[in-house]
Amino acid sequence: MYEIGIDDSEEYNASITMASNLTTSGIEEYAELSKNYKIVLIDISFNTYSIDTIEELIVNLHNSDQVFMINTLEYSEPDGENLVAVSITMFSYYEEIE
Repeated sequence: MYEIGIDDSEEYNASITMASNLTTSGIEEYAELSKNYKIVLIDISFNTYSIDTIEELIVNLHNSDQVFMINTLEYSEPDGENLVAVSITMFSYYEEIE
């Protein structure tokens, strides 16, 4: 998030939490993924003045070498003057190395 100007300062109040060893066994279409990959759930929250920041974060995720699947994205339309809270949860898939 530092690449797009979001940090853990009081203004942006960014935080990232991760939970690993997840499975997608309840989602039939993705059950095979949990057999072949380590899945990590990532929760990201931050404040922003502009929807451009959200778009830039998603573009950066899309262009990365890592596979991410956005699960939820919640925010209010920023007005450019007041900070709005953004919350994103996503799954990240890592190939198991033996």
